[in-house]
Amino acid sequence: MDTSITKHTITSFSETMSRLRHVTEKDKTEIEYWSAREIHGELGYETWDNFLEVIEKGKENCTKIKVNPQYHFAEVRKMVQIGSGAFREQVDYVLSRTGCYLIALNGNPGKEQIAWAKAYFIVQTRTQETAPAKLTETQFEIPPRQRNFFAIYLASHESKHATQVA
Repeated sequence: MDTSITKHTITSFSETMSRLRHVTEKDKTEIEYWSAREIHGELGYETWDNFLEVIEKGKENCTKIKVNPQYHFAEVRKMVQIGSGAFREQVDYVLSRTGCYLIALNGNPGKEQIAWAKAYFIVQTRTQETAPAKLTETQFEIPPRQRNFFAIYLASHESKHATQVA
C-alpha cells in the first residue's frame, strides 16, 4: 500500500473536517447550522450564483419527498456594508446538517471539496447512528425544538438588521 496516498487522504480529510467545523455555528440548544454564504467557498464555489444552483437542487430533493425545504434551507436576508459604506440586503440560507449533506450530494462531483464534504457528512452520519442515545423522531424531519430555533433565528435576525438600517 502506498503510504503517501494514505497520508494525503488522512490529511485532506482532517483539513476538510476542520474547515467544516470552523464555519459551523450552534444555537443555545446546541443545534448545528451553517451559513450558506460562509460555506460555499469551503465547498469550492467561487461565485454565489453557482452555489445557489446547488441549494435549489437540495430544496428540490426535499420537495420531491414531501419535506418542507424551509426546515433545512431557511432563507434569511442580511444587511451588508458595501464599498461605499452604504448597506444593501443580501440573501443567505441557514442550513441544517441535512441541508449541508444535500448540498454535498448535489454539488459538482468534479470538485475535490465536494468529495471531502461527502466523506465528512458520511462519517458524521455514521457517528450519530452509532451514538448510544436513540433518536425518537424521524431524522430527516426537523424536530419541533429545531423548528423553533429557525423561527427565533429568523425573527431575531430580521429585527437586528432592521435596527441597523434605521
